[in-house]
Amino acid sequence: MELTRHCDLCEHKKSDFKLGLVCGLTSRKPAFNKTCSKILLGNLFEEKLKQINLEYDQLKRKRLLTYSYTVVFIFIGLIIIATGYLIAYHINDVANKTSVRFYTYPLTFIAISFAPMGLGISTLINYLQHIKVVQRKKEDLDKVLALYNIKYAIDIDYQKEFHGTQEVYIDLKVKGVR
Repeated sequence: MELTRHCDLCEHKKSDFKLGLVCGLTSRKPAFNKTCSKILLGNLFEEKLKQINLEYDQLKRKRLLTYSYTVVFIFIGLIIIATGYLIAYHINDVANKTSVRFYTYPLTFIAISFAPMGLGISTLINYLQHIKVVQRKKEDLDKVLALYNIKYAIDIDYQKEFHGTQEVYIDLKVKGVR
């Protein structure tokens, strides 16, 4: 485990342009075995804990919406392809089979169908990448806290949304902080 993850939660952390994240007490990179005896967990730690858990919870809440969005846009793309096929089938009955229009319409509809299908798939890929990153952050944070025998309970309460702004109340209870 990377030792700077401990420092990232500590009130003593300091940034150095050459070294990166360093301990504010020693002005050096962290050099401890499993846990730091001088770690000071305070407001910075609580804010980081709230931020990561809130982001994770918000992504979990968007899961159904994201999957629904993807399915709907793929379905729209398939409808466009079917429409192109039906138009081509109708043209086949009316026009000469060697007509250029016979091939142009279905190909145009297939090309147009890529837009909604691509939008749906790219939204899903973006969501999956984002949730993977946030899950990793949460797992890393929980691993560090487990080393210090720190347990927490978090309750996230979403209020009504007004004009695109939603208030969120976070109740955090932490046990085991020195």
